[in-house]
Amino acid sequence: MKRSSSILGALALALGSAGAQPTPSARPYPAGFPVDSFQTHERVAVWMAAYDRCAWVTSDSLVAQATPAEQRRLGAEWFCYESGGRWNAVYGRYDAKTDTFDPVVQYADTGSGKFVRRPVAPPPDALPIARALASSVERMPHAAATGHVRYNTFVQRGASGPEVWLLPAWQPNGVLVWGVELRYAFDPGGRTVRDSTVVLAPLRGVRPDSTMDLRIDSSSPDVPTVGETFFMVRYHSLFHGVRVYTRRFTTTLFDRNGTKAWITAVRDTAPASAPPSS
Repeated sequence: MKRSSSILGALALALGSAGAQPTPSARPYPAGFPVDSFQTHERVAVWMAAYDRCAWVTSDSLVAQATPAEQRRLGAEWFCYESGGRWNAVYGRYDAKTDTFDPVVQYADTGSGKFVRRPVAPPPDALPIARALASSVERMPHAAATGHVRYNTFVQRGASGPEVWLLPAWQPNGVLVWGVELRYAFDPGGRTVRDSTVVLAPLRGVRPDSTMDLRIDSSSPDVPTVGETFFMVRYHSLFHGVRVYTRRFTTTLFDRNGTKAWITAVRDTAPASAPPSS
C-alpha cells in the first residue's frame, strides 16, 4: 500500500517505500544550466522525501492502532511537521461549518527513525494548516481532479503561512504517476491563497522495473520541475535509472555504494544525419 490523499477528500491510509534521502553531493554543472533554480527544487524534493517517509511509517501505525471510535473521527486533514529536528504526524478532521480542527492521533520520531504514538499536542498553526489542506483539494483544476488518480499532499510551514503541494501518488494498482504538480501558498490563517504554481502536463505512469531506464520528458524548459526532481529522489532506486529531459539538458541521480551525485549534461539536439544518397 502507498500513502495518498484522495482527490475526493477521503483519508487514504497507506504506505510508501523509501525513506528520506540525503542531499546528493555537489558536482560541476554544464554552462548555462540554471543551478540556483535546480538547487531550490532539489531542497524541496529532499524535504518531500523525508515528509513522505513520516507519512508512510505513521499511516501504517495508524491503520494498526487506531480504535474504531478514532477511525470514525478521522478525515482527510492530516499532516507531518518537524519540531526540534524530529518529525511528527497529526491525523484528524477539519470541519468547515464550525471552522475547527479535531486532532485525533499523533506520532513522533523517537530520534532513531522509529515513530511512536504520543499524546495529541498539535502545533499552534494546526487549524490554518487544516484549512489550507481542505482548500487546496477544493481548488484542484478539473484536469487534475479526474477522480481516478490519487494525490499525495505535503505541507510546508512558515511565517508567511502554510504552503501545500499536491503530487500524484503511488497508485493502488502499483503505478507510479507524474505530470501534475500543484502548489498553493496561503496567508498565515490558511484562508487566502497568496501565490500558486500549477503544472498540468499530461499524466503519465509506469510500474517500477529495476531493468528499465526511465525517460521523463519534462514540461520545464531547463531544469526538472519540483515534482520531477522528487520523482528522481524518491523512486530512482526502483529503476535501473531515471533521467529527466528538459529542452536543453538531461538530469539524473547517480546512486552507487552510498555515493549520490546529480549528473547533468547538455542535450544532443542536433538533427540526425540524412542517409547517404544511393
